[in-house]
Amino acid sequence: MMTGRSGWAGLLALGIVGCNAPEVVCGPGTVLAGNQCVADPGGSMGMMMPPPSSSGTDAGTPSPPPPPPPATDGGDSWSTTPPSMGRPPSPGCSMSTGECEEWADTLAALVAAHPGRGCPAAMERPDGIQGVAERHALHQASVDRLDSTSPDGDLFRQVRSSGVRFMYAGALFSVGRLGAEDVMDRWTDRAETREVLGQCWTMMGVSFATADSGWSYATLLLAR
Repeated sequence: MMTGRSGWAGLLALGIVGCNAPEVVCGPGTVLAGNQCVADPGGSMGMMMPPPSSSGTDAGTPSPPPPPPPATDGGDSWSTTPPSMGRPPSPGCSMSTGECEEWADTLAALVAAHPGRGCPAAMERPDGIQGVAERHALHQASVDRLDSTSPDGDLFRQVRSSGVRFMYAGALFSVGRLGAEDVMDRWTDRAETREVLGQCWTMMGVSFATADSGWSYATLLLAR
């Protein structure tokens, strides 16, 4: 696993989306806050999100407090700062030449071919989920930090609003400068992110965007 300033990775762990369960059951390393599972800073570095439903913000009722930002493989503490105080030794992907799109295509192929995915079903990249991933990668680059939140609202609700139908969803985030293979290697090196990749996903949206600092941010949205 790579550490230090070459790249960090974060995760948003699995959650049942679209099913109104009678209660929220928090996974390992998470604690219940209101009706939402959020990461326990003293536990693992994953977090679960509750299913979107007809209640909550859309119905005008109070919503639970937002989750903390995703963990990174740069340490055990939550990170809300850019990965480096300065520019990386070499920049990440170029957005003007289409290199970031090439990185995203490579990462999509690696995710689809991941031997631990656990099912033979092909993976698609519907326009709806891909569009949400692209906007979120640009958001991370704009604030120059890993961020599981979005100025457009809940990521999975955005996917559903785009017309993509699904039952289960998950997401992974990363930042680095060495390409899609480096991101995938760091995800597969960590048990928490490897567990997310190992599910039988049938859809994904994946995107890279590079900040002015030179760091490239990845967003991977998964669904089935």
